[in-house]
Amino acid sequence: MIRSGWLALGLGLALAVAPAGVEAQDPPNVVQAREHLNRGTALLDQENYDAALVEFMRAYDLVGEHPARPLILFNIARAHERLFRYDQALEYYSRFLQEAPPDAPQRGEVQGTMRALEGLLATVQITSNVPAEIWVDDREVGTSPGSVRIPGGSHVVLLRAEGYQDSRQQIQVAARETRALTFNLGELAAQYRGISSVFFWGATGLAAAAALAGGGMGIAALARRGDVDAQLADPARRQDGGALEAARGEIETYALVADVLFGTAGVFAITAVVLAFLTDWGGAPAEEASTADLQLVPVVGPSFTGLSLGGSF
Repeated sequence: MIRSGWLALGLGLALAVAPAGVEAQDPPNVVQAREHLNRGTALLDQENYDAALVEFMRAYDLVGEHPARPLILFNIARAHERLFRYDQALEYYSRFLQEAPPDAPQRGEVQGTMRALEGLLATVQITSNVPAEIWVDDREVGTSPGSVRIPGGSHVVLLRAEGYQDSRQQIQVAARETRALTFNLGELAAQYRGISSVFFWGATGLAAAAALAGGGMGIAALARRGDVDAQLADPARRQDGGALEAARGEIETYALVADVLFGTAGVFAITAVVLAFLTDWGGAPAEEASTADLQLVPVVGPSFTGLSLGGSF
């Protein structure tokens, strides 16, 4: 393991104590990276490794192609190592070796640390009935089926897949040991996703048709009433009492039918509002297209009034 602090000091010299007048010329991203790096180094010294890791990761995101970039990778690896995440520490030490200059004097010590960490890892081979994410101790480490490397010790391995119940196993594995685990994830019950939009559009269409039919009957009643009033005002066109009563009955029928249709339109409108909250608006286009097959036809007869609904769902 790397125990000396000289590499962190070199990083501090790279970013934190630039010569006078140089820091002012640094781009904003480098200035911000320096601030995160300084905080991370202080937190690392205080053994607050989680917080230090956050600061180092933020510095790495900001630093761009600055020469100190490989050394930030080193500090990230060191924080993971002290959190006993040896697999991730190996990843970042490897990236340090890839990005550091070929003649970097730190290479030998980093390579020795990597060999030591390799001996602390176990291999877990995982198979599952469906492809799934592999989580170890609340940390995603890979996908199943596949193999993951984890530090020796006691761990909780959890598999997670959309549409399936999580499955977990607790294991104890020794360093350099290889274990095989099999998971069987149970499928979740189908979730309620709402009703087809065809019902909403059907209710909306019925409300509109009923309102139009009611308006038509109301206009018919007003027209008939106007005709009767004109006959009463013209002595030459007056009819006998029986015909007048029949005309008045006809007007009342038209008005009653109009009221019924308007009431029906209101019921369908309220239904449409309720259905709007229950509808699965992400349903298949074919379901929505089926509303075009509906045919709403007002029907008025001598003894009934209503709407005819044709077509197919």
